[in-house]
Amino acid sequence: MKAKIINISLVLLILFKLVLSFIQQARISLDGDMASIIVPSKSYEKVMQDPFALSVLLKHESYAAPNRSFAHWMMADYFRTVPFFMQNFTNKIDSIYASVALAKVLMQAFLLYLLASLAGGTRKIRSREFLFPAVLISFLFQTAGFNQYIGVIDRSITYAFFYALPMSFLVLFFQMLLFIEKNGGWKNAGIIRKITLIALPILISLSGPLNPGVALIVCVLIFCNEFWKTKSRNENIFSTLFARIKQIPQSIRITFPILILLSMYSWYIGQFNSENFNFSLPIKERYLRMFDVMPDFFFGNSALPVLILFILLNYIFLRFTPNTKERSDLFQSGKLILIFSLVYLLLLPLGGYRGYRPTILRWDTFVPVYICLYFLAGYTSVVLFKQILPQTRKIQFVWLLSFCVYFFIPDASLYKDNKYERLRLKDLANSQEEMVELKNDCTVMAWVLLRDYRESELNCKLLKYWGVIEKPRFYFQK
Repeated sequence: MKAKIINISLVLLILFKLVLSFIQQARISLDGDMASIIVPSKSYEKVMQDPFALSVLLKHESYAAPNRSFAHWMMADYFRTVPFFMQNFTNKIDSIYASVALAKVLMQAFLLYLLASLAGGTRKIRSREFLFPAVLISFLFQTAGFNQYIGVIDRSITYAFFYALPMSFLVLFFQMLLFIEKNGGWKNAGIIRKITLIALPILISLSGPLNPGVALIVCVLIFCNEFWKTKSRNENIFSTLFARIKQIPQSIRITFPILILLSMYSWYIGQFNSENFNFSLPIKERYLRMFDVMPDFFFGNSALPVLILFILLNYIFLRFTPNTKERSDLFQSGKLILIFSLVYLLLLPLGGYRGYRPTILRWDTFVPVYICLYFLAGYTSVVLFKQILPQTRKIQFVWLLSFCVYFFIPDASLYKDNKYERLRLKDLANSQEEMVELKNDCTVMAWVLLRDYRESELNCKLLKYWGVIEKPRFYFQK
């Protein structure tokens, strides 16, 4: 009975955090890229028509985002349907914000499930091994407080669709591989799981901008780690090589080449991204800019240092526990994640340059590392809980509670960021003019105030599609 009450309490905590996140996300302003992707703009029409970028491969054409077609499709299809469903429960303006909030919370819940299952080593969501790390990780997802320091779900819905969601598919890929190996390997896996693992690399490589590079680094690291664990007594170097490769799990030998080849393809066609031509900066300057902001990035706010310190202290505590296989696997995972983080950071400037991201290193480009840290926070905690003596678990409980409270308090804000944007949208909805001048007290579906009325055309098309407005074709703000 006591165990059941504890499990119910853990579930309620997770649900509480998700509900809070939904309320917070519904209070965030709309970003300036939504309409250009959903309508879409002329620059994104090609990527919607050529999902596999064959025109780039065969004709060497250049257009915007050729290797991100699935991210465009998912975002466009979602917002062409879900707001109409939400209109059954609320008004047309609020349905937009509700749809945005729902999308982000679903991404958060999906990533939470994947990371908790990996940390706890189980997909049984009612088990303590799953719920224990899930609660801890749920409080790391930041919407308000530390979002721009360790946030995985971006405040911008467009960035969430292009960073967090594609990255979750990559995590899903490795999560499925892990559980296939835990349950007898590739030969015992069901046909649906096999097809999914073979098809997932297509979605992974042709979605977010970070996926191809991250996939390549992780695949190489895991393959090298598995190769290092193998043994062979053959004296011939080639026989030894093939013998050791054959000992690597079949699931890795089948799926990794597919993911690697498709990631390399994505990287290649990404060189023809016309958006890259608008920004140019020598590689040396990119590295100098990144190194210049690194001290402030890592130590300018307490969130990232506290998260890293929490993980390190868990590792230190674990050194005083019995040397079990579970503990050994945890330390090996930590080493691989450390290597991945360093390699990823050093290669990051090679991924390109954007004028709106002048220092290269920013919270959105560091999402893969944040995901790894979230995982390690949960993984080290659950292993430590299993290893320590029962009488010291109360101390760990206080330790974990303090950690969760530290990240919860600044993130508990219910500030209504979109209060004035909602009012301006109501002004648009009530207007019968072709062109409307709006107050300049906020942005309206834009990154900046729209001084030029022509920049609002796509936004008005999208608002008409949703039924929010009838007459206005343009709006502007002085």
